[in-house]
Amino acid sequence: MLIGAPDDIIMLAFMSAMIHMVPATTTNTTGANAPGWPQLAFATQVYGWIAIAGKGLYGRQKDNVAANAQLFTSASVGIMTDAGSAGNPLAILGVFAVALSSGAGAAYEIMVIDGAKFVPKGIKIV
Repeated sequence: MLIGAPDDIIMLAFMSAMIHMVPATTTNTTGANAPGWPQLAFATQVYGWIAIAGKGLYGRQKDNVAANAQLFTSASVGIMTDAGSAGNPLAILGVFAVALSSGAGAAYEIMVIDGAKFVPKGIKIV
């Protein structure tokens, strides 16, 4: 359970050391805990459940993210992208887009494998 929430739903986030949910960006996720996706909005200082794995989940994505694409953090708060080259983003290992996204920042279906995590660029996963 996490305390607090971003101002938007379905935003990529992570749990900070203070056990608060923090909207994720490329800049603030280095060394972060596992990612999560709230499926509804929470008021500040309210407890709630955050999805950390499963299918039929929704997450905000940049425009034209390809179907079955590996997702990465972006410079935009709480929004994922499939462009793993711009701005040194972190891969969100175990998270994939289900279908092509066509609206920038809109929520689209994602699939999250249990144990998803942020991985710095250049780290080889075996």
